[in-house]
Amino acid sequence: MAGEETNGRRWIQHDKEHEAAEKAHQREHSAEGKALELAVTGIERRLDELNQLRKEVVLDRSQFLTLSTWDAEHKAVKVEMRTKDEALDQRIDAIEKIVDHFQGSLNTWRGIAAFLGLGGVGAIVWAIVQTGKP
Repeated sequence: MAGEETNGRRWIQHDKEHEAAEKAHQREHSAEGKALELAVTGIERRLDELNQLRKEVVLDRSQFLTLSTWDAEHKAVKVEMRTKDEALDQRIDAIEKIVDHFQGSLNTWRGIAAFLGLGGVGAIVWAIVQTGKP
């Protein structure tokens, strides 16, 4: 009987140890499950942030010009500016010719005025005005 009692205690002890090991095992699985949930939640949050960043990058990219577009538009602007510069140079040349012509005419009148005096210039102006009358 003493042997059966010892065997019974061993079984009881073994059952207690087995039950404690089972509870520890369940706690370990539970902790692993929670850790896995946290990891998945963190990864999902990071993926959401990356998706948002991607949207911002795509939006930023859509606001930039491509190099080929910029080159084409820049060349067009350069041609337009060159054309306007040439037209402006032509206008300046024309104005300078007019100024030179008037300056020459003014010098001619100064010469006449110096040669004839003020009275002579007045007589010439009077003659020109009279020639234009009917």
